[in-house]
Amino acid sequence: MKRQNAAEADSSPGETGQYAYAARRVDVGSLPRASAAGDERVCWLHPSEPDALALGTAATVETAGPDRFADAQAALEELFAGLEADGDVPAVARPRAYGGLGFFAGEGDRDTWAGFPDARFTVPAAQVVAADGETWLTVTVSADERDALPERLDRWEDRLTAADGADEAGALPGATGFDWAMSRAEWERTVDETVERIRRDGLDKVVLAQELTVGLDRAVPVPRVLGRLRASYPNCATFCAAPGAETAFFGATPETLVSLRDGRVETEALAGTTERGESDLEDASLADAMRGDEKYQQENRIVADAIADALRPVAESVSVADPEIKRIANLQHLRRPISATVDGDAHVLDLARRLHPTPAVGGFPPEPAAEVIRDVEPFDRGWYAAPVGWVDADGDGTFAVAIRSGLARDRSLSLYGGAGIVDGSDPATEYGEVTSRFEPVLDALEIDLPEET
Repeated sequence: MKRQNAAEADSSPGETGQYAYAARRVDVGSLPRASAAGDERVCWLHPSEPDALALGTAATVETAGPDRFADAQAALEELFAGLEADGDVPAVARPRAYGGLGFFAGEGDRDTWAGFPDARFTVPAAQVVAADGETWLTVTVSADERDALPERLDRWEDRLTAADGADEAGALPGATGFDWAMSRAEWERTVDETVERIRRDGLDKVVLAQELTVGLDRAVPVPRVLGRLRASYPNCATFCAAPGAETAFFGATPETLVSLRDGRVETEALAGTTERGESDLEDASLADAMRGDEKYQQENRIVADAIADALRPVAESVSVADPEIKRIANLQHLRRPISATVDGDAHVLDLARRLHPTPAVGGFPPEPAAEVIRDVEPFDRGWYAAPVGWVDADGDGTFAVAIRSGLARDRSLSLYGGAGIVDGSDPATEYGEVTSRFEPVLDALEIDLPEET
């Protein structure tokens, strides 16, 4: 019996959980615009599942330390067992928990990533899910406020309508300065040193990241930027996690870490990147060159093998497909779809724990690669390249890898991008690859990246 069904079976007339929820159909147009209805919010726009928006907080789970995945899973299972529907609520509208985890444990208490602890999930006060031409608003309250559910539904519907109808015209923020965590010379020197460590220690790959902080003349209009990212990158997962009015972590990522539905696991090896061409013919030529390049093939195989190996201990079967090309607005990626079947007690957070970090964002072998990252990167990764997404009462859910992302705080924007370093990597080439990762967010803001740093 799945967890949600078990919780419902245990309840009897007259009993109530710790929380009560109710839902109704509403008319909300743009979820990115509607996200302005709450200071604390998560926006989740995945190309292969219903759009979702989480506003406010009914309940929060935060965990810390190396066991953050398992501890969050246990706390969320207990939390979901205390949720009880008030009236009939369709499956698509039942509450979920939204949030994410840090790339490494122990960085969430530092200034840059304040508000983004090692693991944080919220069951929202208001949840909006758009699926099959219908939009559902679900409101969750503490059990002793059950009688207030109709009024809360009215209130949240009014707020969503007002936010969705807000005028988004006006000037975008302008850049007042660019602060690189590593200058170009420092980056290229770090790549050379990393290649030496790869050779010396027998590593296959280390993914090095760069941080660029852009000073702005006004705060980032996150709802507006989310809409632009969704329009420009429709086959990516556009996401936003905002713990308050002045801070938001957001982006448009092409990479799904893991999705679990009714025992079916979907994931992917996304590694190997080339540019887009000026025409379909040039696109195809660049993609064919990537397919035929042994460096790209090896990079992708490392990721695919690591993912499959991580799933096998809990999977009844694992299937790795042949490589294909995933095209997004500015880049082309080599992608291998991976699927597996697991038993009914599997939990998406346990799968995420087994997979994070994949060699696509960390390196391989994982622990030696992580040691290099900690040694050479002069900044905290925080939630960058870490799992963000949602989980439901059944333990199903989806987590994306939070790349092509930025952290907006007041009048600054910290951008993050990475490049896979292997034996033979050219520092100048890797510099161009890592700076291309900043383009999605900067283009949405109409800010040009300086050519030299």
